[in-house]
Amino acid sequence: MLQTTVRRGIPTIGPHCGVNGGRVPAHRCFLYTYGSASDLFSHFPMPRIKVELPERFIFETRLPIRAQHVNRAGHVDNAQMVVLISNAREAFFVGLGYTHIEVEGVGTVITDAAFQYISESFEGETLVFRFAVNDFNKYGGDIVCQVSEHDSGREVARAKLGFVFFDYTTRKVAPIPPRFLERLAAA
Repeated sequence: MLQTTVRRGIPTIGPHCGVNGGRVPAHRCFLYTYGSASDLFSHFPMPRIKVELPERFIFETRLPIRAQHVNRAGHVDNAQMVVLISNAREAFFVGLGYTHIEVEGVGTVITDAAFQYISESFEGETLVFRFAVNDFNKYGGDIVCQVSEHDSGREVARAKLGFVFFDYTTRKVAPIPPRFLERLAAA
């Protein structure tokens, strides 16, 4: 059986780490060694994604964390966080009177995405998703999302989603509908 230990600041993977007499599961070892994921990453010289937050958000929604969102490590799975943000993004469009596929006769398509995971989230918590839209061009812009835990206010994640408007009939990128910009300005 492999033993998870930390040698020269680098965790090695196995069923348990050397913390607390070897009784700490490997998936929790880095927290005991470094304190948090951000502490872990600070020990390794690599570029990190940093999503900058706007001064003002224009929409907020809440979603509960359920068992299907949690992985074997006991926290929200990174892929499930992407799904949660996508669901909250749909609520954002509904809050503006649209859906992501019906905005003044056209839809939207996500062109790129960046996610910054800040802290763990667990089953039973309620997450707050706050949205803003910025960096517009002729065809779209960026949707910025901040995710935090409702009761404590602890920041959990940030996301930046590049999007364009898309005409599903012609299958081509479309200009931003002026009415969409008016609704954003009024929000």
